[in-house]
Amino acid sequence: MAEIRIQQTGALKLFENDNTSSITIASPSSLSANRTITLPDADVDLTNVGGTNTPNFLARMTSTQNVGSEATVIFNAEDFDTGSDYNVSNGEFTVPSNGKYFFATAITAAASYGSMFLNIRKAGTHVIRGVTIQTNAGSVVASGIVECTAGQVVLVRLEMGTQQNLSTSAGHTFFCGFKLIT
Repeated sequence: MAEIRIQQTGALKLFENDNTSSITIASPSSLSANRTITLPDADVDLTNVGGTNTPNFLARMTSTQNVGSEATVIFNAEDFDTGSDYNVSNGEFTVPSNGKYFFATAITAAASYGSMFLNIRKAGTHVIRGVTIQTNAGSVVASGIVECTAGQVVLVRLEMGTQQNLSTSAGHTFFCGFKLIT
C-alpha cells in the first residue's frame, strides 16, 4: 500500500509500505482496469520534461520594402535565430530537421490598398494564407502549423492590387517560427 502526503514544504512525497515502487490510480467505472505508474528506485527529476522549441526565430522589417503585385517579403533584421536558419538577405527559412513547425507573420501597409493576400509558402506552395480587403492602411496576419522536411524553404509572399510600401513600425511587420516539441 502506497500513500502520498504533502509535506510542510509543499512537496509531494510517496510513502510505500509494500516496497513495489508503484502507484495504482483507480479508474472510473467506465474503464475495465486500474492504471499503474511505476517509479524508478532512484530520485526522479522532472525539471527538464518537455524539451525546447528549437530551432526558433523572429525576423522583422526595419527598412521600407516596396511591393508590387506579388513579391517575397524580406524581413531584414532578426531579434533571434537559434539555428541561423533564417536568411535576412532573401527572406528564406531553411528547415533544419523534419517535424511540425508553427509559423506566423504579419504585414502592415503604409497607405490605402485594395486587398492583401499574405501567403506562407513551403517548397513553392502556399500552405497558410491570410486575406484582408481594405481601403485604408491596415494589417493582415497569417499563422499555422506546417509539416516540414529538412531542406525545405519556408518564406512569406505578399500579393497586393497596387504597388505599396510596407510599414516598418515596431512589431507590425514580422515573420517568426519554431519547431514543435513532439
